[in-house]
This record gives sequence, C-alpha cells and structure tokens, in this order.
Amino acid sequence: ALMAKVQQQGQKPAKDDETVAVAEPEESPFRHYEPGERPRTDPAYFELLLLKVLRVSGDIPDFDEVWPRAVQALASMNLLRLSTYDPGDVREAIAPVGGEFNVRMGSQAESIIRWAQSLWRIRQIYGTFRRYISSFESDGFEVLIEDLKVRLPGLSAELLTDYLREAGEKIPAPEKPPGGRQQQQRQSPQSERRGGEQQRRQP
Repeated sequence: ALMAKVQQQGQKPAKDDETVAVAEPEESPFRHYEPGERPRTDPAYFELLLLKVLRVSGDIPDFDEVWPRAVQALASMNLLRLSTYDPGDVREAIAPVGGEFNVRMGSQAESIIRWAQSLWRIRQIYGTFRRYISSFESDGFEVLIEDLKVRLPGLSAELLTDYLREAGEKIPAPEKPPGGRQQQQRQSPQSERRGGEQQRRQP
C-alpha cells in the first residue's frame, strides 16, 4: 500500500517539491547545517522539527548512522508524500531503520502526518515556511507561536521557541520593564488617590 502511494505521488510530483528533493538520498538535507543556520528548504525545516521532538527524550543512539536512513525512509521529508500517509504507512516505512528510532518515531506516527500536512498547507498558502514566518513580523513573535501551536498540535510554546531559534530565527527574550517594582510603587499611590476621589464623590 505504501509503495503504491509513493509511485502514485511520483507520477505527478508537485513542482515546488521537485526543487527541494534531496540530491543524494544517503545524505540528510539538514544535518550539514550549522546550529542556528537557517534551513534552505521546507523539508529541511520539517526535518529539524522532527529532530527537536525526538531529542526531547534524549540523544538518538548511533545518530550519524541512523538518521540518514531515517530521512530516506520518510520520503526524504517530502511533505506532499508524507501528508498522504497513514500511521501504518509511517511505521512500515521506518521499520527497516530499527532500534530506538523506531520506538520514538512509531509513537509519533499520527503527529508526524499532521505536522507534514500542516507544513504542506503553509507551503500552498505562503509559498515557503520562511515566508510564513516572515508574515508575522508585524504581529509579533507571541502571535506566531500561538499560530504554530494550533497548526502543530502537541508541541509546547517552549519547544517551538527553541525550534525557531535553532532554525536561525532571532527570537527576542521576554522583556522586563525597567524598574518594574518602583514603577508599580509609583503607580500605587495614584490608584489610591483615584479611589479616594471616587469615594468622596459618592453620596
């Protein structure tokens, strides 16, 4: 069933997806990026997301050997193909990889499909995942994170924030108002005076 889907997708691949296909199947499209370097393709953004999720449970044993095979098993992170899979397809695809990777990825099979579908929809609407991120420049980082939490269910704001930082986005740290305590103390008497004035006006 999985091979039939792959062959069907291979007959009419999306034009954009042809441009981001992995040139050498044995190589991972993201693993050569430096930390914090912005991914150049949507499959690379998706791969980084999966890496972030998998490493929540710790490092992946024999990563250098396992991960390139895992990427190839998952259609080289082709979003269009992954979006047509069902959980059984994902588990069938990664079965030859084996080891701890199978345990972690198998438990996330449904989420992997939903996330691939979401990134594919983003690609259809915005052209690229990077353009989607840029569309939130005026709204702010917090709005972007809240939107991603809806599009990528199951992922926390903290994980998504770290993910975007690792993808080369400059995420500002939470701002603390200078002299916050003093400012609150200065405002407090004003509030008290306003409250007293309101009391005096009452009959």
